[in-house]
Amino acid sequence: MRLGRGVAALWLSVLLIGMAAACESVGPSGSSGDPSPGGTTSPAALVGQAAYALAIRQDQRSLDKGLLVHTDLRRLDAGAEADFLVTVTDLGRKPPLSSDRDAPRVRVRAGEVASDQNIPTGGDLGVTASCTGLGCEEISRERQPVVGTGSSAVWSFVVRADRPGTGHIRISAVVYRLNTDEVLDAAIPVEVTVTVHRTWSSTWSQIWHWLLRSAPGLGISSGAVATAGVGLGRRLRRRGRRTDIERVLASIPRTDEPDWLLFRLSHASGVPVERLLGVDYGQVYCGHRTAFVAIGSDTARVTDRAVVRALRRRLAGHPRGAVFALGDDALSFEAAQERWRTCCARVGFHLPITDLHA
Repeated sequence: MRLGRGVAALWLSVLLIGMAAACESVGPSGSSGDPSPGGTTSPAALVGQAAYALAIRQDQRSLDKGLLVHTDLRRLDAGAEADFLVTVTDLGRKPPLSSDRDAPRVRVRAGEVASDQNIPTGGDLGVTASCTGLGCEEISRERQPVVGTGSSAVWSFVVRADRPGTGHIRISAVVYRLNTDEVLDAAIPVEVTVTVHRTWSSTWSQIWHWLLRSAPGLGISSGAVATAGVGLGRRLRRRGRRTDIERVLASIPRTDEPDWLLFRLSHASGVPVERLLGVDYGQVYCGHRTAFVAIGSDTARVTDRAVVRALRRRLAGHPRGAVFALGDDALSFEAAQERWRTCCARVGFHLPITDLHA
């Protein structure tokens, strides 16, 4: 006669408890828990280790499957930096490729890549990125909870390319046991290859360093070379370095309107978000490469091509009404502030909305 799983587990627990009690009452050396002669482990310790291993296996079986999506960063210019976002979503116990209607669906946007490696979820998840041939800086917290089907967390990194060539990003993810630092399970690392292209600024940097090393032999003062190169070097580095505001704007998907257009328009025109919310389509004019927004007695000029194209598309589909509206209602400033806080939290920043036009 076969026993059910519950009855078998109960008998196993009774057996383990009985063995532990017997080993404590009659130990091989006359005292409970002492090691046996010759340095071998006592039966009580073996029972404790078996129970601990059983608890670990049960915790591992209770983990969910997860999907990792990261920024599609296949190329980068030398001397530049880019935001690299990693999102992990809890898919539940079902396989990621399950055809079940109830299986969660994860939307992979343009500019993102989904990994085919399973990422264990269902607890505190630690995600890190180590770089070879590139510079990596983590902005968000390494350890974040991903618990419950459909829940997700975002990790934000800044990747810098110092010289032309090929760089590699290795994404590692581990899940911790409860509130401890004990690793319960680890995913197979995800490898990302980045091709770093040579640019004028990187070429100039190499020439400048060569001149500094060779100046004494050429009869040129090193101080003169350094003075001439510092100014140009600062301009080139400033051009390739993003501000915190630009990092937040870069993390907003193009599909998330009106957020993408509203915040980029404020940053490009220098007009506060609160004033842009009252603008209707009759106050916007789009030329071939420039857009103009009339606000009271002032006119804001916008030359950002992506913003101009987005305004032109909205003008074509909405001949009248508020530019930034949710259905028939205009977007309130409080709602815009909440949306900005959400965008900032996505990359680990807490920036006031007034920084957009500062």
